[in-house]
Amino acid sequence: MATIVGEQELRQFVQDNGIIQNGDVSCAEGLKYDFRLGTRFLKAGFNSPKSYDELNERDAAIVEPGEVVFVLTNERVEIPLDINVQLHEKRKLSHDGISLLGGRGIDPGYKGYLVFGIHNIAGSVFRLKPGRKLIGATFYRLSTEEIVTPTKFPEPLEDFPDDLLRLIEKYRPVNPVVINEKLNELQNRLDKDKDTLLLKIDGLDYKMVLLDSKVEDKFANFNDKIGAKIGHIDKKVNDVDDRTKNISETILALKVWAKVIAGILGIGAAIIAGVLTGFFARILGLE
Repeated sequence: MATIVGEQELRQFVQDNGIIQNGDVSCAEGLKYDFRLGTRFLKAGFNSPKSYDELNERDAAIVEPGEVVFVLTNERVEIPLDINVQLHEKRKLSHDGISLLGGRGIDPGYKGYLVFGIHNIAGSVFRLKPGRKLIGATFYRLSTEEIVTPTKFPEPLEDFPDDLLRLIEKYRPVNPVVINEKLNELQNRLDKDKDTLLLKIDGLDYKMVLLDSKVEDKFANFNDKIGAKIGHIDKKVNDVDDRTKNISETILALKVWAKVIAGILGIGAAIIAGVLTGFFARILGLE
């Protein structure tokens, strides 16, 4: 079963300059060793690794908000097959708004420096200081049964790997402060557009009220005109009805007079016929 390596043995690792090289015995405390920030950095805007002095001359030994700067530890390690190392971030760094990008363990058999990305998620600049404690490490000594000889040993890192060099050539940090300013600017524009739109809507409502009023007036005038027209037509219809009634009464009177005349004519015709009959009878000697 694996056992934790204590402070005394960790100090011995440093003094022997074997498992932990370029170390400091003061970084061995209790059951952990604190790896420190080295002097070589890989930063956006620089296509090759730069030393602290080179960056400091340009006032660029910083991690801007939203930026990631890749770093090497000051210590170099040569981990034997019977040692396994677990890594954990320093709480102080997280309080400064720093998140470390990288592995959380060192495999048995690894040789070289440790590489990490320092990601600034805060709103203020983080200054790079070589020798600052970067990440804690707990060393475990494996039992004989736990030791495994790997078929392929971990690739040693003596400098930044090529894939990080290619990455940094295209990498452009995104500053959250700038993003926040852009978002605030966008919000202000949206607020102004909103106010303008509300004013236009109010103006449109007013125009709709005026339009409704005009339409009502138009309909009222139209109804009045229609009513007048209908009244005039009703009057014409009544006049026609009166005329039709008069005509009907006249026709009825004519029919009565026609009957009277016909009766009178019938009586006259009968008398005349009787007279003529008698007259012809005398002449012809028929009586």
